[in-house]
Amino acid sequence: FYTQDWHPPHTPHFEKDGGIWPVHCVRDTWGAELHPDLRVERPAVRKGANGEDGYSGFTMRDPVSGETVPTELEPLLREAAIERTVVVGL
Repeated sequence: FYTQDWHPPHTPHFEKDGGIWPVHCVRDTWGAELHPDLRVERPAVRKGANGEDGYSGFTMRDPVSGETVPTELEPLLREAAIERTVVVGL
């Protein structure tokens, strides 16, 4: 399983739009791509696709309201009967 930041070009997550983060991982750009040497065997769980802050693979936070919502990662892990995970990356 993989998580992937997948931000729209304009989002309150970015400093230029009122947030705290520089522009990064804009969807459909090289900056949002997974490393080409990864053997990606499943779709990635994309975070921030609707402008949310995605600091975890399991939840995202609306930067305006502060509301936290789950990603699909936990249900995917449960469905696959995954009991242990190894977390790597940034």
